[in-house]
Amino acid sequence: MMEVERMESLVNEEVKHLKFGRGSIVEEPAEHIKVRFQSGGAVKTFRFPDAFAGYLAFEKGELQKKYNEMAMSERRRRETGHREEILRMEEERKAAQLELLKHRRSAARTAKTVAGTAAKKTK
Repeated sequence: MMEVERMESLVNEEVKHLKFGRGSIVEEPAEHIKVRFQSGGAVKTFRFPDAFAGYLAFEKGELQKKYNEMAMSERRRRETGHREEILRMEEERKAAQLELLKHRRSAARTAKTVAGTAAKKTK
């Protein structure tokens, strides 16, 4: 998985969440961020930057726009990779089916030859 590069530290940036309310970013390890929410002081972990395309919103509009675009770009990159993986697996499945069909035809020819040879010997 590709690590998303951040331009600046997001620690102490204020965010909003529909369920948990307002909070601030307290940690930003590799591919996640941790947010402490005002209601109850709970710390929740969110995937970065994905959370900004649906779950979290920055108080600062310019940050929201920047990280929303980053989240959408990352999502498109992952979806493209997923589609490519599905196509590769489909090609492998088709190749395996073709090999099986070739094997079955070869086995049928062998069985027919063996049957024909056995019939000639009995005459």
